[in-house]
Parts: sequence; structure tokens; C-alpha cells
Amino acid sequence: MPNPLAVGQYVEVTPYCFCNNQLGLNVLHYRVQALVGTPPQDSDVAFTFATGFAPLIKPMLAQEAQYLGVKVQIIKPTRLVAVTDNTGAGAGTSGVSVLPKQVAGLLSKRTVNAGRAFRGRAYIPFPSEDDSDTYAVPNAGYSVNLVNMAVFLGDQLHPVVAGNILTPIIYHRKTGTATDISIVLAANKFATIRKRGDYGRVNANSLP
Repeated sequence: MPNPLAVGQYVEVTPYCFCNNQLGLNVLHYRVQALVGTPPQDSDVAFTFATGFAPLIKPMLAQEAQYLGVKVQIIKPTRLVAVTDNTGAGAGTSGVSVLPKQVAGLLSKRTVNAGRAFRGRAYIPFPSEDDSDTYAVPNAGYSVNLVNMAVFLGDQLHPVVAGNILTPIIYHRKTGTATDISIVLAANKFATIRKRGDYGRVNANSLP
């Protein structure tokens, strides 16, 4: 059941991708900064995110991989039941064959504060062999797509109307506090995340 938003809530947003029994997901967080009129619901957040995310992620996925949709859950001050949205779900549109599944595009989330606790990463899953150049780094086309994804993940979400504002944050689980993300940067090298690889634990049962 959808839940209305309230200013000050923290919202967890998890897009899901899938390739050969392995999930590729990123857990993202937003703070409800401002609302106008009738409050939107968490389902509106899911639709807004999915609408922007789907056309960005599918060109970054090998054709063997799929974008499945997004799960959204209000986690603070009270954790509520999650909602999902599969708007734009479908197969990747990059090259036919996936790179080793532990290989990922890398985004770096930064805040105005220094220190490891005030940074984060997003590992963009399942690039294709066609996304890598002869030096095993992202080629020009993939690099452009990665920058576009960085802009999207570093930007505010505006469910329903522009006056509804969700700001991307680094969520500090130990303290239950958060720091606003100031910029998301695209790396010029691939990263690895071993739990997504062929020797990682099959995690298809983690689907929302």
C-alpha cells in the first residue's frame, strides 16, 4: 500500500538489474526536503525514479542483462512497507555479450565534508564487451552514458510536481543521520565488485 511522504523522511531507492542468476543493485538514499499541496506517495517516487533511470541504464547493460525495476521504501523516522515500479523495465541495449559480471562502471558520490564516511560509490552493473576499449577501460560511448547517470543520481527527484523535492544523501546507518550529496562523479576506469561475479553467491532470491 502506498504511503504519503512527509518532510524530513529518509527514502531508500533500490534499482534492480539481473544477468544470469546474479543481481546488480545499488542502494540509494534521499531526504524529503520540501512538499507542496497534497503530499505525493512513495509510489510516485518509484515512478519518477524509474522513468528517469530506465532510459539511462538500458544502454549501459549488455543484451544478456535486464533492468527489472525499482524498490522504494521510507526508512526514517519509521520503516514502512516498500513499493515497486517496473516502468521501462527491459533488456539492455549495449553489446550482445556481458563483460565478467564482477566488472562495473563506477560512480563516486561526494559531499562537502572530508573523510571516507562522507563519500559513497555506485557500481553500475553488467556492461558489455562493446563498452570496453582496447585498453580495458570504458570507451567514449560508455563514458558519456556514465556521466549522464552520474548527473541523474546526483540530482534531486521531483515526484508529481517540481515543488516536491527529494535530495540525494549519504545515509549514515550507525547514527541514523545523513549528509547531502554535492556531486556524483564518473570514473574513467572500470571497478570490480566480486559478489556479482560468476563465483559469487547466486542472489536471484533477493528480488523484490
